[in-house]
Amino acid sequence: MGISESECRRDQTETSKNREKMAGKAEKTEAELRAALGIKIELMAKDIGTLAKDGRNDFTKYDYISNDQLTASLRQKLGDHLLSITSDVIDYEERESVDAKGKQVIRSIVKMAFEITDLETGHREIRQFVGAEQDTGGKSFQQAVTQCSKYFYFKLFKVTSRDESDPDSKSQSASKAQKSAPAKQQENDDRLWLNPNDADGRWDKIVSWIAAGNEFKGVYQKYKLSKANAEKLKNDADELKKKLNQ
Repeated sequence: MGISESECRRDQTETSKNREKMAGKAEKTEAELRAALGIKIELMAKDIGTLAKDGRNDFTKYDYISNDQLTASLRQKLGDHLLSITSDVIDYEERESVDAKGKQVIRSIVKMAFEITDLETGHREIRQFVGAEQDTGGKSFQQAVTQCSKYFYFKLFKVTSRDESDPDSKSQSASKAQKSAPAKQQENDDRLWLNPNDADGRWDKIVSWIAAGNEFKGVYQKYKLSKANAEKLKNDADELKKKLNQ
């Protein structure tokens, strides 16, 4: 028994309506997918919580969250939340410089793309970030990649250490202490001077730290800065932010 012409037209009309519904559903689903990925990122950030400073730079007397600890936490949490993040260097720049000891160093600035994938839905988003590092012996590029990745994850998942959970409270306490005994603080001030050409590359690490969204005033808790270097530090951080937003 054949299909009549009217039945054929009716089937075509229903098919057309179904396609329109599917198109409308797909457009709505795209927004839902973005929201679902955002929720997963926020839940993972909450799951990571605070990390202890397990690293120590004896030269600068600076405690920090090590890249090994961060990577171990991310490896476990990404799987738990069915997320995947891959990265690639999309641009880089290298500059020759001389450190405070007169040694020739290379400063590497890298721009990286991070692809975040929701493994449940397949939805993907690409975000960019910039990092910098300087060193000798051809190591600055890899170190810049490590720093860029580390501070991207810090920013994305709002990673903080246990003693940084309330920075405003600390700032207020420090301010009161300075007002009550300024002379004593100057006598016992063991903070190191921060300079652009420091051999260990801490200048670039702090530039990346500020560019990642941390407050500039936090630098003064650990370092002393001349007026000129403070201005340069702000400018270098602004430069990284501009490259990030390009």
